[in-house]
Amino acid sequence: MNFVYFGSSEFSRIVLAGLCQEGFLPYLVVTKPDKPKGRGLKLAATEVSIFADSKNIPSVKPQTLRDKNFRQLIQAKNPEYFIVVDYGNIIPEDLLSLPGKFVLGLHPSLLPLYRGPAPIEYTLLNGDRQTGLTIFKVDQQVDSGEIIFQKKVPVELDDDHFSLSLKLAREGAVFLVEGLRKIGDNKYKLNRQSEDKATFTHKFRKSDGTIDWQKPAEDISNQVRAMVGWPSAHTHYQSRLIKILKAAAIASESQLEPGQIIGANREGIAVACGKGILLIKCLKPEGKKAIEAWEFVSGYRLKAGERLGK
Repeated sequence: MNFVYFGSSEFSRIVLAGLCQEGFLPYLVVTKPDKPKGRGLKLAATEVSIFADSKNIPSVKPQTLRDKNFRQLIQAKNPEYFIVVDYGNIIPEDLLSLPGKFVLGLHPSLLPLYRGPAPIEYTLLNGDRQTGLTIFKVDQQVDSGEIIFQKKVPVELDDDHFSLSLKLAREGAVFLVEGLRKIGDNKYKLNRQSEDKATFTHKFRKSDGTIDWQKPAEDISNQVRAMVGWPSAHTHYQSRLIKILKAAAIASESQLEPGQIIGANREGIAVACGKGILLIKCLKPEGKKAIEAWEFVSGYRLKAGERLGK
């Protein structure tokens, strides 16, 4: 199968590795340019770029997909397919017309739900117990093309952004291989998405991570799960920023005001919420490493009745 692979993230790298393992090797990988990363702001390649180099797969990192030389390079490959998995940029219409058969996308949601750049985060933020994968025909609009195949995937109560991303990437690789084989055998059909059921996502801002203790504990727990990668659900303790990395909602109620600490033990720090109680299990004080909640209690001499938040 002659195809060009568009991808950049760790999610996309796992999918590409799965394709290669099953003999689906791209003629070319297109990924985003290197960008500054870390405290030293040294240029770092994307995960997909690093993988492609390790497998001696040719790759390019165009600053813009509208570059004439880039278009000529793609034309010279005469691809049957583009496969797009978390590339990070919209592919211009003139490029979408180049493949002989399809431009295929793999999206980690059951489209038309959660179009856009953060479907996994929104799945967790909304407390969904089911998500899925969609193989679809890419068009000029974001994640709106005709659906080819879909697969449902359960969401566990202890899933967070890291674990669910890994699960969906691994299952996505297998699902995409199966889909490509069916498409090759002409065993597929195109189904138009229902625009009435479409929902949309956006990348989180730092301010989205601020915890509102007036909210139900379950909502805050979902916020922690969704934002553990970025920007991390956060609050303040004695003017120090605290990132909450792992927590659980408890159905019990408290007479304390939302944000007040009920108590703490080796299981975690119990905090009153607008409804229910949040049990903080792991956190990261500003400028420090991540620690278990009990270590924080011991080190900072946290007491019942104190308040989290500004």
